[in-house]
Amino acid sequence: MTKYLINNKKVNLDTDSINIDGKSFPFEYEKLSENFASVKINNKNYIVNIEQEGDNLRLRIKNEVYNITCKSETDLIKERLTGGRNHRKINNDIKSPMPGAIVKLNVKENDELKQGDVLLVLEAMKMENEIKAPFDCRIKKIFIEEKKNVDKNQLLISLECK
Repeated sequence: MTKYLINNKKVNLDTDSINIDGKSFPFEYEKLSENFASVKINNKNYIVNIEQEGDNLRLRIKNEVYNITCKSETDLIKERLTGGRNHRKINNDIKSPMPGAIVKLNVKENDELKQGDVLLVLEAMKMENEIKAPFDCRIKKIFIEEKKNVDKNQLLISLECK
C-alpha cells in the first residue's frame, strides 16, 4: 500500500482499491499513453488527461480540471524535519531567464527583502522585465553590475532564506 497526501487529503493506494480520507473505493488504472489513462473508481470509468510538472499533476476529466500536489509518506517526513524549507534551499540562486542587459540593480549585498520586492530590471528585446524576490530573503552575493549584458541562465544573485 502506498500512502500519499493529495490536496491535503490522506490517500492510500493499493493494487485494487483507493482509500480517500477513510473511505474506500474499488480502483483500477490502465495507462493508455504518456498523457492519458483509463481509471475506474467505484465502478465508474473515466478517461484522464495527465499533465505533470515535478510533483504537481493537472488532471482533466471530462470538462473539469484538478490540480494535485502529490506527496509520498517519505516526502512528508522530510518536509516535517526541514520545516518545509526544502524548495527554498534548492532555489536560492536567481538566474537570468533570457539574454539581456541589466538596466537597474535595486539591491546590494546583505539587504533584507520581502517576497515580491524588485531585485533588478533586465532589458531584453526592448522590454524591461522586473526580477523579483521569490520569498523573504537576504542578498548573499551579487554576481552582476548595472549596464552589463547577461546570458540566459547566467547566475545573477544568490539569496539566503530568512
